[in-house]
Amino acid sequence: MIVSVDVGASTTKAAVLAESGPDAVTVRSQGLPEWPTALVLGRDGTLITGTAAANLRDAAPYKGRYLRDLKQQINLAARTEPLHREVHFPSGDTQPLVRGVAAVLAHTLRAVKEQYGDPARLVLTHPVLWTDAEQVVLTEAATAAGHPSARLVSEAEAVGLHAVRRLPGDGPFAVLDFGASTFDFALLDRRGDGPPEVVYETGRLIGGDDFDTRVLQLVRDSATAEERRVIDELAMTRPELLRREAEEVKRALTVRGEAGFGVWDLDIAVHRDDFTNAIDPLVTTCVAAAGEALSALDGTRPRAIVLSGGAARVPQVREHVAGLAASLGAELVDLVDGVDGSPVALGATRAPARSRTCRTPRPARPFTVDPAVVELGHPEAPVVGVLGGVLELRPEREVRGWPGTGHGDAGQGGAIGTDGPAMPVSRIAGDPASTRVVLASPSPAFLVTTVDGTGGLGRSVVFGRLATAPGVQGSTVSALACRGLLVAWVETDGRGTIVDTLSWHWRTFPLPELVSELSFTDKPWLIARLPDRLLLFDVLTLRRRAELDLPDSAALAVEPRHGTVCVAYEDEVVAYRTGTGSFEVRWRRPLRSRGAIAFTHTGDEAAVVAFDTTARVYRALHADTGDQLGLRDAIGLDRPDALHPSPDRGVVYARAGTGLDRLRLGTVSV
Repeated sequence: MIVSVDVGASTTKAAVLAESGPDAVTVRSQGLPEWPTALVLGRDGTLITGTAAANLRDAAPYKGRYLRDLKQQINLAARTEPLHREVHFPSGDTQPLVRGVAAVLAHTLRAVKEQYGDPARLVLTHPVLWTDAEQVVLTEAATAAGHPSARLVSEAEAVGLHAVRRLPGDGPFAVLDFGASTFDFALLDRRGDGPPEVVYETGRLIGGDDFDTRVLQLVRDSATAEERRVIDELAMTRPELLRREAEEVKRALTVRGEAGFGVWDLDIAVHRDDFTNAIDPLVTTCVAAAGEALSALDGTRPRAIVLSGGAARVPQVREHVAGLAASLGAELVDLVDGVDGSPVALGATRAPARSRTCRTPRPARPFTVDPAVVELGHPEAPVVGVLGGVLELRPEREVRGWPGTGHGDAGQGGAIGTDGPAMPVSRIAGDPASTRVVLASPSPAFLVTTVDGTGGLGRSVVFGRLATAPGVQGSTVSALACRGLLVAWVETDGRGTIVDTLSWHWRTFPLPELVSELSFTDKPWLIARLPDRLLLFDVLTLRRRAELDLPDSAALAVEPRHGTVCVAYEDEVVAYRTGTGSFEVRWRRPLRSRGAIAFTHTGDEAAVVAFDTTARVYRALHADTGDQLGLRDAIGLDRPDALHPSPDRGVVYARAGTGLDRLRLGTVSV
């Protein structure tokens, strides 16, 4: 069974086609052939959609928690691609755009399953103007709804696939589809018994919602000063109420010469002639785009013009399209009314796999999660990301290397040996930009080695052993870091050491308190975390340059190349620059991460990845500006206890208990 879903800007429609059935059948939910493409956000974060959402929108518990602009949010031109956008409810709450669309699809697919069983294939429709950047929202939402192999087809082509059953014979025909947010045009050509093929498509971001906006403008222009005050107040507090009334007026004007706009105490008349004049430029723009496209196609004259879409119920649209058909000597096929269901959804069930619009889109910037790629041996074992995987320090003081692809056998991990007797390990540290790893023993002694491409230590590549000068009896390493040729550590007796492994030059410096974390930056600075603050040292002089108060509950992430320090406080993430030898605030962003934060690089671009516990999403933020680069829904995944950086490009590991998920932020493709 094939299921098609048309997620419209106003309503959602669906159809099913049985493998042995001659005709597609319209899916009904609660007896209706369409239902609102709307969301209500429950207090527990649950998304309610469809007719239930429309019924709850005015209920007191859901005040400010109703939204119906999902498709319009995808249409918007913005710096952030739709895959990484959020929808904003009037209450101030946000939800990932993909999660909202997934809720609409899941609701529809439940209705299908209840009536027809599980579908074998899923086809989704989209406006012709949508590129991969917009289309990938649908495929990601389908994956979240349990259908990772959904196919896509343009709405105009889908209408053509339905209309062709009413058009005997071969030859070209055109489709003009007027939806709630977009106008779609397609020229199709049918040859023989096969489905028609798309010759050309174009469109405009104009639809019935724009007609509603013109109604509201007419109402405001006709209102008294007091009525305008009421309208402005409603626009701030109850915008959905104004939009619903404007839509009702628009529908009334399709059959009457006058309609009243009546909400609260308002009663303002809107005349069809004024409405016709107000929307005429919009209608003319759409029909002219179709005419210009046909003129540019070497004089191709379609044998028929197919009209569809809810906005085409406006008489002026029909008149303009009828005029275009007459000028071309083409038959007008009107699918606006008289069709049991949506021509888009019905036609999409017959979308051929070879259709040029029926393919898998790719995001401009992928942000993926591979769940449970590594299963650690202990929930509190220290972890270091290395090229190709991770190193785990087991409670028995041995190191195991695990590939980070998720495709290897867990049994491939193993204890790491050295040249000679096995060395017990108390601390591990890795260079975020190379294959170098340092292992510290309780003695303390150190092994500097490299990592191979599978996440394991190279047994035959040993640079040497380091041993500290005699110290306080029982002193061990409390913090360890390496960067390039430099290795630094601090012992529990408060003594810090930096070693250049090329010249073997040793330097020591005292620390006033126990140090729990060490990080290098390329300035070069050394950053040390004490119980209640951060200290910034000049690596060349070992002079203390700056200090930053830091609560014990805050998580720390250091980006070594540019020296950006990110601190995850209880309610916000703050980025500090250290290039001038001080902690200067670069940006701050409200965000509750509970310690799950880490840096990564995508080529020359640095990003900080943080888990947002409120929205249950991973956010990738630009290291220099804090702008959102990526958003990944984490519903269905365990909340991470921590994030671990990796030298692998764009990779961060999310740790929840003993499981590691692999996140990867891609570069922007052009």
